[in-house]
Amino acid sequence: MKHAKQNSTRLVKALDYRHMVDVTLKGRDAEMVRGYVLAMGGKWILMHATTAGGAPDETVAIRRRHISHVAKTKHFAARVLEAWKLPVPQSELGMQDLDTTRAVLKALGDGGALLCVMRDVAWPDGMLIGSLAEVEKKRVWLLEVTYRARWKRRLTGIKPRHISRIASGGDYLEQLALVAGPRPPRSATEGSTRAYSPGSAGPGTTEPTPDDNDR
Repeated sequence: MKHAKQNSTRLVKALDYRHMVDVTLKGRDAEMVRGYVLAMGGKWILMHATTAGGAPDETVAIRRRHISHVAKTKHFAARVLEAWKLPVPQSELGMQDLDTTRAVLKALGDGGALLCVMRDVAWPDGMLIGSLAEVEKKRVWLLEVTYRARWKRRLTGIKPRHISRIASGGDYLEQLALVAGPRPPRSATEGSTRAYSPGSAGPGTTEPTPDDNDR
């Protein structure tokens, strides 16, 4: 609990003073996101991630309870950017958009934008890229795009409680969307069997608690 309060304090300072931070996630691989905190909600924070050189890249929402550690970055790019007093990225998302997983998905996936949905805390290597198709109480459904920029024919369902990060924008997703083209019309996937992504259903899994449903 003490560590969680320290992380919250550091996130608030990063938001107020507009400095770059390193946010490390829980889990086997302890993934780290470096960037600027744009907004904070009850369950999620929103960051503008940066590249290795400090340039703005994708927008990333991170589940707060999956955060292990927050620290002001010591990367040289952060010191250079602060010395130059370059404008820090802003966000139009409000706190209400960061209080539930469904709200975050809808806000970042507005207009059919490609999303990168990561479950690297609950299910290492569990990453999906696709367009948000449906949002239900216990599952969200994506129409995935393969690494070859081809749309799949079946929707993939995942449980909101397994999601650690949601990314949108950035060079990779924008280029993938450009090559893949618009999402196929709903009639092209209607009637096809839905597919559950590994870790989202089946033996050994449990149904979300009311809190995990993110109502």
